Amino acid sequence: MIGDIVRVRYNCILTETKKTVMSTKHTLERPWVEFVLGVDQVIKGFDRALPMMCVGERSKISLTPEYGCKLCHTSAVSSPLDNMILDFNRWRRRIASSYPTECKAHI
Repeated sequence: MIGDIVRVRYNCILTETKKTVMSTKHTLERPWVEFVLGVDQVIKGFDRALPMMCVGERSKISLTPEYGCKLCHTSAVSSPLDNMILDFNRWRRRIASSYPTECKAHI
């Protein structure tokens, strides 16, 4: 939900070249990254996909430039029109409000 703090591990790969442009392990040199959902801290692809996932779930989604554009400033991305694949695990969720803590994403 918007305002929840989530922790994820991810790899972002260009669709055409299969080159990793960003990852928590290699680019950020840490096992995970934490951010607030729904407040434009990350690419739209994360903000859209993560609320539908349970903690511990892994997902691989294809991103159009509209949903991955915040990564376009990296030197590994040749064009702001590159499509990307985001492969990620949702590790943790901290509730920022009174939302229920159990996962109901697949109900």
